[in-house]
Amino acid sequence: MAPVDFPFEHAIVRFSCLQPKGAQVPHLVFASVEMLPRGRALPDETPLDDKGFPPSLSTKAGRLMFRRVALSAQAALDWYRRLNTLPDATGPHIGRALCHGPLADEPSWSDDIWPALVVPIPPSVFPGPAEDDRIDPFSGKNREAVRVHRRLSVGDPAVDALRDLAEEKKQKAFEWLRLRIWVDFTLYPEMLGSAVLIAPDPELRNLATRLDRDAAGVETIVAEPDWRVAPAKPLELVVREQRHGGLSLAKTFSLQGDDPVRIPRRSPVREIAWDVVHPDRGVIAAMPMTGFGRSTHSQSHVMGRKITIEGKDGRGKKAPSSSRVVQEVASVETVQVGTPLTPIGRLNEGAQLRRLRRAQASEFWLDDPTQARDVIHGILSKARNVITLVDPYADGLDLADYGAFSTGAKVRMLTAEQSTTGRAFVALPQGITALRELGRRVTVRRMPQNALHDRFLVVDRAVWSLGASLNGVGQQATMLVRLREARPVCKRLMQLWLKAAPIEGAK
Repeated sequence: MAPVDFPFEHAIVRFSCLQPKGAQVPHLVFASVEMLPRGRALPDETPLDDKGFPPSLSTKAGRLMFRRVALSAQAALDWYRRLNTLPDATGPHIGRALCHGPLADEPSWSDDIWPALVVPIPPSVFPGPAEDDRIDPFSGKNREAVRVHRRLSVGDPAVDALRDLAEEKKQKAFEWLRLRIWVDFTLYPEMLGSAVLIAPDPELRNLATRLDRDAAGVETIVAEPDWRVAPAKPLELVVREQRHGGLSLAKTFSLQGDDPVRIPRRSPVREIAWDVVHPDRGVIAAMPMTGFGRSTHSQSHVMGRKITIEGKDGRGKKAPSSSRVVQEVASVETVQVGTPLTPIGRLNEGAQLRRLRRAQASEFWLDDPTQARDVIHGILSKARNVITLVDPYADGLDLADYGAFSTGAKVRMLTAEQSTTGRAFVALPQGITALRELGRRVTVRRMPQNALHDRFLVVDRAVWSLGASLNGVGQQATMLVRLREARPVCKRLMQLWLKAAPIEGAK
């Protein structure tokens, strides 16, 4: 039965699956079901080849396949609920079984679908760390009014194998998928094995906001609706303004005809946010707090000489020779258009101080041994699952000292046991025994000397880069920095771990 107030006749399904080697049933990689507003033409379906197969890409995890098919809105909804067969309505694959891992947020609507849909909040013009957990590949850069429902995968080992491909092969597979299903899995890995339902608002296409200023300098917020069709009922536009960290306006306006909504303000407008609310469908569009661009500046580099530098890539006698081109900059010209708002009092100074404090939580300057151990203790003691100490110069004493900071997490060490001048070397088995007497679970492996130069602390999924060895950290100034993108480093460290030899008695 079709949901009430769901004015769609057709839908387009973009679908990708993975056929693992030796498996009979394909696995869901990703699917989007997009409802088409009335009047929009149906796109062509993806053609099949002479053998009846869609476009595909062979990977070590199996063969990736993609299909774009057109269905009636009701058939598309039914398929999205089940996800147990391929979506093909014609051809040789009708009714073929489809496998997927457990999916969260099962479709629960009956007659009214709108309460089950959400408005994906579009990203800010200058997104920050607070938006890292936002799932918004369907919010659209044009900020169209859309509602979505997501069935997020809990995990499917067959599909998750794509993430474990060699980096070059993985990027090739993800790029192939991105060009077809419009989702970049390098940015949204949580969408692997998932499905999404996309329902554009049948009346409002989008809402544009701008800032007007008269000769006296009075500013007015202007909101201009772009309708697909004239709304049957008036909509509500809820506008909020933020000034110096406080809410200075929250007001509701009627939105129905083609005339824009004008909101005069006595003081310069800092940031605004808005929501468009339908009396029956609820929130149908939104914009987070966003400032208006008042000025822009650009830099032009006037290029000077072009120099070719020749040298060797290393200091050994057999080091290969190479050449590189350096383009000198003769001068820099800066152009600014517009006038930025002048910061009030010391607000800008305070904001910069708070940003610096937040950065300090992931960057530490260590120039005292006691301070260095305190900082490392604070990091390692927060581990819940596993700590991995990676240091080519670490020995049994380092293992016992720093492994003892674990409050229950498993302790691993990857070392090359390279000796340090002027320091007594403690054998690793002694450190292993000391930790086990404390009740710690410990595993140690030895990698070849010169396999790695840097030092790392891996705490659960976080990776910290340490500029000095554990045996002397803090004696000379060094940095401890948390990596923002840890996955590639974790993968390389795991490769070193798997190739390293277990220390006898440390299994």
